[in-house]
Amino acid sequence: MTAPNDKAAHSAPDPLFLALAQPLLRGHSGELLLVTRGPGGSGIRAVPPQRSAGASPPRCYGHSQAQDALPWLATHERILALLDGHRPLEARPDAPWGGAAAPPLRPYPQCVSVQAGGLWFFFVNAAPLTPGGPPCVRIFAVDAQQAVECEPVPDACVLHAWEQAGELWACGLQPRQDDPAAKTQRFGQALRLRFSLKPFALRQRFNDARQLRVAPPLADDPLLPQRMVGVEAWWTSLPSAASPGERLLLGAPLSAAHYGDLSPLWWAGVLGAGEHADTVMARWSDGEEAAVAQALWRDRSYLARCDAADGGTLLFLLHTGLELLGQATPRQLRLLRWPANGDAQSTLADEPLVIDGLPPELMDASLVDLDAIHHPEFGHAATLSWLVPAADGELPGRCAGALLHSRDGLRWKLVQDLR
Repeated sequence: MTAPNDKAAHSAPDPLFLALAQPLLRGHSGELLLVTRGPGGSGIRAVPPQRSAGASPPRCYGHSQAQDALPWLATHERILALLDGHRPLEARPDAPWGGAAAPPLRPYPQCVSVQAGGLWFFFVNAAPLTPGGPPCVRIFAVDAQQAVECEPVPDACVLHAWEQAGELWACGLQPRQDDPAAKTQRFGQALRLRFSLKPFALRQRFNDARQLRVAPPLADDPLLPQRMVGVEAWWTSLPSAASPGERLLLGAPLSAAHYGDLSPLWWAGVLGAGEHADTVMARWSDGEEAAVAQALWRDRSYLARCDAADGGTLLFLLHTGLELLGQATPRQLRLLRWPANGDAQSTLADEPLVIDGLPPELMDASLVDLDAIHHPEFGHAATLSWLVPAADGELPGRCAGALLHSRDGLRWKLVQDLR
């Protein structure tokens, strides 16, 4: 796969490439939305991008953030990028990696980007390489001239990636799969992938599901065996203030309660919002194989992250609890501010999200997705999505949503109904 020649690209620019110059969000049904200034220069609004004649609305499988040097967008057919802010480049695999069907409802990205070794890498959570096989991760490397597909990683799902000590790391999970012999469904397993950059290749994969070490005083917690049977996924990675070679991993711990409470999303091998009762924070240092669990954030499950104005990170959590598994609602949303210096927060200091203008019945609706960004022009924008109750004779799965605006990431205001 190579970049289109400049003459062809500029003579008939793809409307999606033009959209890359704007802040992007994922809509309530997975469609792409552009975030622009509202009428009169106040507030914001979201609009779908222009489409080529006869084209269907593109589904947003991932997008860049405002501070990214490479504006990009992943649809179910290709990855688009703007090099130097104006030259278009696209990666189009030989076979669609998203398929023609709509993606399953899921609040987590299906495409993750990272800059490492002078290149941009895209990790795409894709369909099985062979019929009946496990899902895989397809990897694309992009430079100033072309996009090349690398060797895929089977039986993996990537949720975050970063460069460390001259290598590329990714975390996520080994996806869930049916076990026909046992007639049961098994859980995913937390996974870290280690890649060399020159040449680019997968060097190691670490399965942390049941190899996680536990540090005191967490190990002395009498409730720990009930709250953390294993770790199903690493949601994300954060820098640590202790050492440049140390990372803090936030994960989804399995609890004993999960074995009798199956998520409706299990058939797709993915994780549902609010499905996990807790979040585990673990330390991991470069050169060490096992991560060490430091804290268990009880009754808080991870949902999303975005950049903060001060250079830190906003973590969006759900107040879940064992009695609320799989019943996520907007009313349960909470915010945790992670400082730019990476100081570990072993105790939870989150705050309930305030959403003005959302009717009470929607605050208690079944939450599907939250996609948030920070932009220097208008602050924070987010799309909130919920499941619409199915009427008689109607298939379940229809979603509705709203566009939210915030200056501080904590107090939000409904600015547009997206239904």
